[in-house]
Amino acid sequence: MSHLERIQTGVFDKQHSVTLEQVALTVKDNNQSSLLFPVSSGVSHLDALEVDDDTRNRVLHGQKLPKPDRIFTTDPFRIMYQNTLLAIYKTHPEHENIIKPARVIKTDRM
Repeated sequence: MSHLERIQTGVFDKQHSVTLEQVALTVKDNNQSSLLFPVSSGVSHLDALEVDDDTRNRVLHGQKLPKPDRIFTTDPFRIMYQNTLLAIYKTHPEHENIIKPARVIKTDRM
């Protein structure tokens, strides 16, 4: 085999790719952010739970939460606030009625 071409990684396919020349041009124009996807794009295959203001603050502080009544088809799952990814949560391994953070996403906009 002399040539191998990756056509998809996770939810990203070849149509989402850019060339090194395109990267160089965006760096030259100081426009690198135009090439970036929202963090939530990489985990869009996970179920999502939209939270309110109070829960948002608890999530951003990495607190455990009561497991919602909603049934999730994925575990872990996304915690979202106004369509922005806050964290990835999962069911607590020792307490099935509690969810806990696997990763909290810290951004300047939070």
